[in-house]
This record gives sequence, C-alpha cells and structure tokens, in this order.
Amino acid sequence: MPFSMVVSPIGQWFARFFSFNTLIIAAITIGVLCILTLVSYGIDRFFSRYETNTVVYEEISWFVSLAIAMLFLQATFVALHADIDSSQLGWQYSNAQFIILFYCLYIVHRKTVLWFNMGLPIYIYGLAIIRHQTQFNILNLLAMLLLIAVIWVIYRNSDWLIDSAWYYGTQFLFGVAWWSILKGIRTMTVSQVLLNL
Repeated sequence: MPFSMVVSPIGQWFARFFSFNTLIIAAITIGVLCILTLVSYGIDRFFSRYETNTVVYEEISWFVSLAIAMLFLQATFVALHADIDSSQLGWQYSNAQFIILFYCLYIVHRKTVLWFNMGLPIYIYGLAIIRHQTQFNILNLLAMLLLIAVIWVIYRNSDWLIDSAWYYGTQFLFGVAWWSILKGIRTMTVSQVLLNL
C-alpha cells in the first residue's frame, strides 16, 4: 500500500477531528451526558418517595430518556449537517451515540437500557437490509453477536469492570463491534474504521 494512501485518510481524519464542528458535537455529547445524569438522580429521588413497587415506572422512564437522548443527537446532527450519509462528520454523530449508550450501560444499570442497547444494532442492521443499503453478511452477524455479548458482560459485571483495566477492553470491543456493523452498511475502508474507532 503506497504511503500516500495511508497519509490521506489520516490527514483527512485530523482535519475533521480538529474542526469547529467537532467541538460542537463534543459539547452536545457532554451536555446530553450531564442531562442523563441529572435525570438519573431525579428519577431515583422521585420514585424513592413511594413505598409501592415502582420498578416498572423507573424502567419505562429510563427507556424513554435514552430514546429521547438518541433522537436529540440525531436531530442535532441533522440540523448541523444537511445529509448524514454524505457528511464527512458522520463518524462524530455515531461516536456521540456510542458514548451515550456505553455510559448508560455502566452508570444507569437498568434492564430497559440493556434491551435498548441490544435491540439498537439489530434494528439498525435490519433496517439497512430492508432499505437495500446492505445485504446479509456473516461478518456483520458475528459483529452483532460480539456487541450483544459485550453489552451482556457489561450489564452483568459493571460494578467490578468499571474499576479494572477490563473497562477499557469492553470500551474497545464495544466500539469495534459497532464500527464493524456500520462498515457493512456504509462504504468505509478498514483504515477509516480504525480511525473512527
């Protein structure tokens, strides 16, 4: 592989990474994380007042909160960029959503967050097949199974994972699995996937 082919994607990545739009996306992502943290404390305090079992209401409120966060990020990105698929900053949008999903797996620890995380890749990949953006591929299926396994491991062991070096391993595998799924939907080279990761 010629050196210019390697430098070109890296140079493009640096140009996009150190842009004003990156700062905007980062600020929005941090804002959404802060709002989700406040919502977490608010939901816990609100339902702690009641003596009856409120687990179902807490689970539903978390599912709705996470769905609103994902839709908010999507609407914000659409407002910033006219066409997500043709935008060169689509990786930032995807990474912002991955950060929110990963954060909620470790911090929120609710069954609806688990099911949301497990269902989203199936929904996205299934929708891409229905829209003829991709075809069924065994590698994408393996990436989805890896992602679901990582999500399950995080959900079951988040208390000790968050304080160990395995936290970074789960973060890496979470990102690898998601970007492998997206590579099957979008046209990306392996070097672009690695840079996005």
